[in-house]
Amino acid sequence: MSNLKIIRIQDLADRLSVSRQTIWRLSKKDPNFPPKVRLTGQCVGFREDAVEAWLDSRTESSTEEVAA
Repeated sequence: MSNLKIIRIQDLADRLSVSRQTIWRLSKKDPNFPPKVRLTGQCVGFREDAVEAWLDSRTESSTEEVAA
């Protein structure tokens, strides 16, 4: 298995400069948002590689909109 890194929700919120509530909203409304990984009964995280891919896709789509 490769070097898998899990980002906790607060770290992800800090990285995106949004609130934890916004992360939950995005996870429910955006079908492309990275799936959560349950770590314990009440603790979830997100795979860093999935978050990076999601961010790249959002960056690409916003760049395409500006170019159009």
